Amino acid sequence: EAKALKKELDALNQKAALSKVQEACDRAEEIKGVKLVTACFEGLPSEALRAAADTVKDKYAFAVCVFASTDGGKVSFVSGCGKDAVAKGAHAGLILKAISPICNGGGGGRPDNATSGGKDASKVNEALAAVNAVLEAQIK
Repeated sequence: EAKALKKELDALNQKAALSKVQEACDRAEEIKGVKLVTACFEGLPSEALRAAADTVKDKYAFAVCVFASTDGGKVSFVSGCGKDAVAKGAHAGLILKAISPICNGGGGGRPDNATSGGKDASKVNEALAAVNAVLEAQIK
């Protein structure tokens, strides 16, 4: 029964995340021909964050997304870059490597997919705001 409830909760979390992701896509910024999508969630598991990032990069090949989830003073980041964005110079791992220290954290990953964390969730909005400058420097 507990397993079934967890599965149901995960499905609901995923649905809520996708709804917020669509809102974020609607208000995405364009930086040098690349669509930047950022959003912050509360208490969303990292698997749901990764699934949300995969959804965006699969739907928009020219998109870069950075999602954060806060939980108990800590923050998790997930970044994804569509294949056209990667071709223009976007690198998910380097984006997270640049913004994670703002939240007293670290991490990184591949050009198309990356994860990181931080110990200071109070600075998550500052970290997400810093993505613009990092991405602008990466795009050729």
